[in-house]
Amino acid sequence: MKIYEKENFGGQSNELMDDCDNIQERYRMSDCQSCNVMDGHWLMYDQAHFRGKMMYMRPGEYRNFRDMGMSGQSNSTSTANMSNTGMNMRGKITFYEEKNFQGRSYECMNDCSDMTSNLSRCQSCRVESGCFMVYDRSNYMGNQCFMKRGEYSDYMSMME
Repeated sequence: MKIYEKENFGGQSNELMDDCDNIQERYRMSDCQSCNVMDGHWLMYDQAHFRGKMMYMRPGEYRNFRDMGMSGQSNSTSTANMSNTGMNMRGKITFYEEKNFQGRSYECMNDCSDMTSNLSRCQSCRVESGCFMVYDRSNYMGNQCFMKRGEYSDYMSMME
């Protein structure tokens, strides 16, 4: 991934090959407002140390983070350990209506734009294989949450 200090690939640029918990410190950049993802999948955060609003990025040009719902700049990035053929390739995730994997459940192995017909809410989940990008609203809208293999016993642990 190549990052740029200004929108539309302007200003100072640097190439990232691995995780970076603080772009401004590592590269002495005043800002990071655009990038070109040449290979792989990345998670970009608007605060240092992998905090704040997260954005999933696949190969392509990103001219302006503000237009994509970010605060206008990025302060940390992390490589997303995913297959190039798809995030949830042969993946399996189970959502539960209550904390600690209680209540009704909904098992998902494919894209699902709206779970409300299956569950009234989601308070915990278990990713048994693969990884998923989960949204807090229908039709892939709202906040994103990158879920990798593991157990998330309550809503707060899903958002970390």
